[in-house]
Amino acid sequence: MPRVRAGRLRSASESPSAARAARCLFIPRIRDLPSKRLHVFDPGAVPKELRGLIGSKIRTASITANWPDVLRSAATMAAGTIAPSQLLRKFAAYSR
Repeated sequence: MPRVRAGRLRSASESPSAARAARCLFIPRIRDLPSKRLHVFDPGAVPKELRGLIGSKIRTASITANWPDVLRSAATMAAGTIAPSQLLRKFAAYSR
């Protein structure tokens, strides 16, 4: 039964218990998770139990060289000029 407070009906989505239940039921799905690999700054510092999940070392020189473009992309998304999904599609179109 919806609660009435100050002459206003509260829907189930506004109740704190519904919000808590939704958080507990939310499980993100990652497509092809077994084939995914993590990339780290220092592969030698990774515990041996996790080494099977490590792909390669992060290329910091590439990040440094492209830092102005990274900042511009982040600012564009923060300003709402372009949707993050659209920006990811553009990145996917470039060759590696």
